[in-house]
Amino acid sequence: MAPTGQTLPPGHNMANTSPPPIVWFLKAEPKALGTVQIMIGLITLLFGIVLGSDFSFVLASVVTGNLYWASIVYIIAGSLSVAAETKLHPCLVRGSLGMNVVSAVFSAVGMGVLITDFFLYYDCYSNEVCYRFQARSKAISGVLLVFAVLQFIISISISVFACKATCCSETMVPFVTYANHTVTGNPQNVVYIPQAQVNMNNPVQQNIPVQQNNPVQQNIYDWPGR
Repeated sequence: MAPTGQTLPPGHNMANTSPPPIVWFLKAEPKALGTVQIMIGLITLLFGIVLGSDFSFVLASVVTGNLYWASIVYIIAGSLSVAAETKLHPCLVRGSLGMNVVSAVFSAVGMGVLITDFFLYYDCYSNEVCYRFQARSKAISGVLLVFAVLQFIISISISVFACKATCCSETMVPFVTYANHTVTGNPQNVVYIPQAQVNMNNPVQQNIPVQQNNPVQQNIYDWPGR
């Protein structure tokens, strides 16, 4: 008579894997930060147009065109960050990584240019309009400097998380925990299909036990009368 309890050999593997590395990109909140980047780009572009509307002063930020090119880069980087969180595709994450690195470079250069504009002084020769424009340009340069610093911090943050997601996704190997299971009742032929590989796009996968009831088949020639 078969025993009421039977311990099966290790064969049922339960996939106990950590989340895919690409999910780490979501920890940076790229949609929220990308929206902030887009807003910074629009504000930088508008203030750049205001500074370039008067040719009384030669501003380094206007002459170099850093405000205009940087604003376009900010908008593109923010748009890719938002799209990368929405679809969470490796190509979009890599694109967001590349554009945020470029955005960090532009914002760093912009900080230097805006600091130069902020400390430039032009002799207005007691011209009240000149003094007003100079005070206004310095105020705008100070605001743009704050936005450039904020953009630099955001770009670095997104780049770090995107780099972790893209660089670790190809090297991380999932681990599998094997466990013994005890079956009570009549013994049955239970076949467990081993799991060869865990799909990184759907990491939570468990093998489903397949029960095979193989009744004893008697030879037709052993029947009575044969």
